[in-house]
Amino acid sequence: MLYLSLFLLLTPPLQAQKVQPRPPTLPSAPRIQTTAAPRMPEVIEIKLEALFTGISNGIVEGSFRELFAGTPFEKDFELSNRLIDTTKNSLKHFGNMRTYTIFEVKKYSSHLIRVTYLTHHHHKHIRWQFLFTSNDSDWQLVNFDIDDMRNFLPKDPIKIPPPGPTQLRVEKFFLKLQNDKIRMAFNDFLNGTGLLQQPRMIENFINQVEVATKEYGKMSRYELFDNRSLKLDTKLLTYVTYLENKPLRWQLFYQAIDHENWELTNLRVDDLLVVSLLE
Repeated sequence: MLYLSLFLLLTPPLQAQKVQPRPPTLPSAPRIQTTAAPRMPEVIEIKLEALFTGISNGIVEGSFRELFAGTPFEKDFELSNRLIDTTKNSLKHFGNMRTYTIFEVKKYSSHLIRVTYLTHHHHKHIRWQFLFTSNDSDWQLVNFDIDDMRNFLPKDPIKIPPPGPTQLRVEKFFLKLQNDKIRMAFNDFLNGTGLLQQPRMIENFINQVEVATKEYGKMSRYELFDNRSLKLDTKLLTYVTYLENKPLRWQLFYQAIDHENWELTNLRVDDLLVVSLLE
């Protein structure tokens, strides 16, 4: 299975399946308020705000222990320690949390709700999903998941094209890939971005895409699958390229400098589209 990324979590996405040291204080990461912030029960918001405020101050373990208090995870030391260690390693690798924002609140019923946050690190966005149930008197955490958006595929795609300059640059990139000019495509596409500071990873990325092309066949066409705001100044474009034997999904992350000018901050390609659409 193909999975390629310039920036990956240090360990696979961590998910809880059971229902059951403090560094120097840093300035708290500000919470980004969206224009139409989704609503959630106040008690849940208080718990999660405390978690992210604590993590942004370097208080990783204490913040998780507080979130786990009174839940089955409080006694599951193996799982909770693994989550804490994973979070510490991610912060060490990707840098401190710059901002955090509510991304989605999905209410399945009056007693079951999923809350999703995004945290922004240097050239990286991490998605945090929390599942809560209610026993009429309180909301309790019963499951959680952390990933780098690798499993995110919108179920309601928005096919609005990006601003003209961005659209033109993306189309030139895919046209060069379609003409088997893979190295030229990446060099031109990444020119002027901070991603050029990772030459070894980019070289590996190019090589892997060449392997994927040999395995799945020549690219025949491409199309925009989704154009989505992750927060006010962060955009995610999802494209699909169609090879002879399998389509590939491309995720392009941008920071919107203004309405017309977007700067590429990360990209990823995988072959999980056909699986994700059936989930």
